[in-house]
Amino acid sequence: MNLDPGTVAVVMIFSIPLVAIIGGLGLEALKVMKKSKGLDQQLTSEETATLQELHRLALQMEKRIEALETLIMDRSHQAESSWSEKLQREPWRNP
Repeated sequence: MNLDPGTVAVVMIFSIPLVAIIGGLGLEALKVMKKSKGLDQQLTSEETATLQELHRLALQMEKRIEALETLIMDRSHQAESSWSEKLQREPWRNP
């Protein structure tokens, strides 16, 4: 499979928010663990709700990015196949 640089760039651009969200979730979890470990406290209902919301948003973002990656890859494959079909029909027009 031969990917052009534009396709790779677009996939990478859409992957950056996912990495940022996962990193944010990790940092938030570490803060909560450090806070509860030092003070022996349970999570407050507000902290629990925040973590659940962040997790839900991260899963939602992951699904969207996967859908975008699929669309980009499908379009790339369609463009490659239409180009090769055109070359097979009209080989004299090969630049």
